[in-house]
Amino acid sequence: MVSLAIGAVSGFADDKSGSAALNAETQYFVKGQLPGHRGIALGDPKNWFTEVKGLNGQSQGGKVKMVPEDFRTKADTMRVTWSASSEQGNLAIYGSPINLSAYKESSALMFDVKVHTPPTQGVQVGMDCEYPCRASYEIASILKSIPAGRWTSIPIPLACLKSSNFDLSKINGVFLMGTAGALDISLTNIRLQKLPEGFSGCPGAEEDGSAEASGFNPSFFYFVNGKLIGQRGINLGDPGKWGHPIDGLTGKSATGKIQVKPEDFQSKGDALNITWSKKDAKGELGIYGPPIDIAAFQDVAALTFDVKVNTQPRESVMVGMDCGYPCRAEYEIGMMLRKLKPGTWTSFPVPLNCLSAGNFDLSKIGGVFLISTSGRLDLSVANIRLEKLPQGAKTCKD
Repeated sequence: MVSLAIGAVSGFADDKSGSAALNAETQYFVKGQLPGHRGIALGDPKNWFTEVKGLNGQSQGGKVKMVPEDFRTKADTMRVTWSASSEQGNLAIYGSPINLSAYKESSALMFDVKVHTPPTQGVQVGMDCEYPCRASYEIASILKSIPAGRWTSIPIPLACLKSSNFDLSKINGVFLMGTAGALDISLTNIRLQKLPEGFSGCPGAEEDGSAEASGFNPSFFYFVNGKLIGQRGINLGDPGKWGHPIDGLTGKSATGKIQVKPEDFQSKGDALNITWSKKDAKGELGIYGPPIDIAAFQDVAALTFDVKVNTQPRESVMVGMDCGYPCRAEYEIGMMLRKLKPGTWTSFPVPLNCLSAGNFDLSKIGGVFLISTSGRLDLSVANIRLEKLPQGAKTCKD
C-alpha cells in the first residue's frame, strides 16, 4: 500500500497533516472531504443516482449502503457494503467536469482500501465522462489478494482505463466502483497520483496474494504492506558477521547489536521494528536482492520510507544503498530523526542525489535500503520505496 507519505520531515517532506487547501483536480476524497463541490451517489436498478449526505446513506433499493468510519481522524473514511442480492450496485463521486487528459500516461487513480469481506463477483473501478462515456478496470482479484482488515493502497494507471468512447478531457465522475455481488470495504484517500518514472503495466493479482503480484514494481517498491517486493531478503550485520540473512521479518545480528521484528502500522505486521543495543559497535539492516538500475532517477526521486522514532538516536544514523561491496553511499539522518516527535509516524524522503561516493553506481543497486548506527536506537519503518520528488523540492544539489 501501498499507503505513502503521512507526515513531515524538516528539509525534505511536505506536511501532509496540515490544513493546506486540497487540489480538486487531483484529490477526490481526502481526510473525509470532497474537494471541488463534489458529492457522493449510490445507485441500483431502482435509482442510479441517490445522493448521500455526511457519508451516511443507501441506494434506493438497498443494494449499497454507506456509513462513516475513522481511519486517521474521525469520519475521514467511508465504509461501503454491497448486499448479496444479484443486481448491480454502484458508488460514485461526481462534480463539475475536469480535464485529466494531460495525466493519462503519468498518473494513476489511487485509493486506500481495507477489505472486511472479499467480493463474490467482479468489481469495477473507473471514471465517468457523462453517460454513456465511461471506462472501468476489474479489481476483484486484487481485493481478494488483500488480507482482511489490512489497509492497502491500490493504483489504477489512467492508461488502464479504456473504452471506445472514453474521454479524459471531460471527467465528471472522478471515482466509480460497482459490483453485482456482495462486498464490504472501507475507502479513503481517493486521489490522482503521479506514477514513478518508467512505471508500466496494469495491476493484477495472482493467487499467492503477494505484494508484487498486486502490481508493485520491484524497481520502485522495496517493502510494502509488510512484504518484501521482488526476490529480496533482510540482512542484519555487526562486527560478528556483516551479512547475516534472517528468515522472514524476525531475527538478530550475530552478536545481538541489532534486532528486528514485525510491528503494526496501519494493519497487523505491516512494519518493521528495529532496535540497536547500547553495545559500542556498528549495527546495520539491509534489504538486498537482484541488482536494479535506477540511475535515471538520480535527480528526480527520493528513497522514501515511513518512520516512527521510539527512542531518539544518540549517535549518527546512516541511510543508504549498496551497489556491491565496496560500492555504496550513505546519508546522515540522525539530526533529523532527533527533531521528530517520538511515537509519531512520518514520511521520510532522502533524495537520491544525497547519496554520493567516489564509486557509487545507481545502475547496479542490489541493496535498496541500508540503515545503521553505532549507538542505541529504537525505531520502526514501513513502506520503503522510491518516490518522485515534488516539483521544486529541496535536494542535495540545491
